Amino acid sequence: MMNQLTRSAFILLVTLLPSLGYAAGISVSVDRNQVTTEDQIQLVVEVEGGRSEPELPEFPSFEVYNRGRSSQTNIINGKMSSSVSYNFILVPSQTGKFQIGAASVDIDGKLYQSRPFILTVLDPSQKPKEQAAAFIETTVSTETPYVGGQIVYTWRLYRRVRLTGADVTFPEFEGVVIEELGEQRDYNATIGGQQYEVSEVKRALFPAKAGKLTIPSSQINIEMVVENSRQQRGRGRGSVFDGFFSRGQTKRKTLRSKPIELVVQELPPAPANFSGLVGEFQANAKMSKTQLRVGESATLTIVISGSGNWKSIAEPEFGNLSAFKTYSDKSTNHPSKNKNNFAGRKVFKQALVPLQPGPQTIEPYVFTYFSLQHGEYRNARTRRFNLSVAPATEAENLQLTENRAPGMGKVAVKVLADDILPLKKSLAQVTPQTKPLTYAMKMSLGLGFPAFAFFGFAWLQRRREEEASDTGLKRKRMAMTQARSDMKAIAESENPLAAGSRVLRHFLGNQLNLEGGALTSSDVHDTLVDKGVDADLAKRVRKFLSVCEMAQFAAPSTEEQSSQKVADTVEQLLKDLQQAIGGQR
Repeated sequence: MMNQLTRSAFILLVTLLPSLGYAAGISVSVDRNQVTTEDQIQLVVEVEGGRSEPELPEFPSFEVYNRGRSSQTNIINGKMSSSVSYNFILVPSQTGKFQIGAASVDIDGKLYQSRPFILTVLDPSQKPKEQAAAFIETTVSTETPYVGGQIVYTWRLYRRVRLTGADVTFPEFEGVVIEELGEQRDYNATIGGQQYEVSEVKRALFPAKAGKLTIPSSQINIEMVVENSRQQRGRGRGSVFDGFFSRGQTKRKTLRSKPIELVVQELPPAPANFSGLVGEFQANAKMSKTQLRVGESATLTIVISGSGNWKSIAEPEFGNLSAFKTYSDKSTNHPSKNKNNFAGRKVFKQALVPLQPGPQTIEPYVFTYFSLQHGEYRNARTRRFNLSVAPATEAENLQLTENRAPGMGKVAVKVLADDILPLKKSLAQVTPQTKPLTYAMKMSLGLGFPAFAFFGFAWLQRRREEEASDTGLKRKRMAMTQARSDMKAIAESENPLAAGSRVLRHFLGNQLNLEGGALTSSDVHDTLVDKGVDADLAKRVRKFLSVCEMAQFAAPSTEEQSSQKVADTVEQLLKDLQQAIGGQR
């Protein structure tokens, strides 16, 4: 019986042997041949009958990303076939019709090639925006600005689908000075009957030279949730549980804006006293008092405000003040909260101490700026102040040395009074205490306290002077204290990631004397590395800030956005950064 079964199996095997073979070859397929620059193409290279790596053709104007491979073996009607599928994503970078050549592979010494094919890439504008699930738009307030004039650059992301990820690349603004215009603004808009969520970011740009200027396109890579094919086929007639059990699929998309061409105009020939300011500006001044005595102090305050490159406002030249001793205070900046215009004011203060009695005049301060509204140079001026200076009274003359006003000649210093005299001429006149130890202690404290007080006051005064001359030093000393105070906002905020981002950026801004809110996650990473911070710590900071940035456009996971998780992450980063950068704890 066994011999009969063996003989039957052998006969069957011999019968099948001629049909056991491998079909060899290579083929290329794409999910679509026509796309826009915002879309991506899925490309599959299938190699049959071999395991050799295929050689891809050239893909002009496409970025190619490898998405792995898969293999399978089939036996159909006695014939065996095996194949390996190589998966790729193609991201187009420009429009046009592109002839794609053949892919090739070598199998057992024989070369196999696929068929060439054509890909057509269209501009996104050729597809109606109201049909798009998401798109970006960039605009400028003017395409013909003046040198130093303000351009408001607006970037908007429109979406009517849920995003699970977003990675924004803003253009490199070369040849311009960039200023922030408030924080990101989110709102809803209706376009072509479709409701969109909009995220808007604005920047103020100031071109540095005349000529043609191109603002490059911006780019954002998004992952959006789309309905799966079952939901689309069954809409309106499928099971009520389809929507519950089918969560949809995510689709990657690359959105790009169009470059913007500007023609920057040269300013007309400027007058000699041109301040360099371009925009609309005003000047105001006030005196703390106009009637005073010789030796008394009055404060002159000048405020220059306007829209445009107001940060370039220079310190005023106060003219002839030879009749006064002057003390200048450090100017202060006060930016406006206007999101549609870069505006603000600078405040300058000057303490004036008259040296001689009589009427005195503070002449107006005048500066020239170029008005964009009128297209011409205009002057801004303060008012004139007339002061009445009375002689100093004896009661107010607290000088202990004799001096003279400038220009009246030099005199030797002469002591006019000695108002610090000992109350007792000798220690013998001090009655000794009953307890020698207590008396000695009191005497030590009594004699040592003035010295301690003097050195303590000197240290405090020196520290105040250092902080007054270097605001960055004060910011650094208070960085951690301020950060721990700001940490309370994370637990109270509806958006813990946004609050955590603000705490960390504010801390870094104080530590490094920078405007932390204006730095991107990549800027923070590069700045920390330049400061000698460990690369791993810099990467951790960038990763956290990237998650916060991504949360502006896509909903983060529940774990990521929990206030406790964010607070713990920020607390650890603050401790590590404090140790790495240094500063007062």
